[in-house]
Formats: sequence, C-alpha cells, structure tokens
Amino acid sequence: MSWPTVRRYARTLDDAFRGVDYATAIHRVGRPVSFGERIAGVIVATVIGVLIACALVHWLLEAL
Repeated sequence: MSWPTVRRYARTLDDAFRGVDYATAIHRVGRPVSFGERIAGVIVATVIGVLIACALVHWLLEAL
C-alpha cells in the first residue's frame, strides 16, 4: 500500500491559519525591552555570577 504524498492536515500554525500569530511558542507580554535594559541585565547577571564564584572559591579554600 502506498502512502499519500500530500499532507492531509496542516502541521504548523502558519499552514493552518495564514498570518495568524496568536499561538506562538514565545508569547511576549508588555513593552519591548530597550538596549540599555538588556545591557543592565547582562551586567547584573555577570555580577551575580562573579559573586557566586567568589563565595564558592572561599568556601572551598576554607574546607581545605
């Protein structure tokens, strides 16, 4: 028995509803984030990472 070569049902949102964007995987709520806010977020994440690394090194050196 041969299988059909065309899809019977649409498999993506764009195939089913042309141009509709209400069921995307990433839903953005609120205003867009500015470039300065992104840079500030990266700086805060870096500072938190460095502080955690320093605490871990201090804890490991105290254990020796």
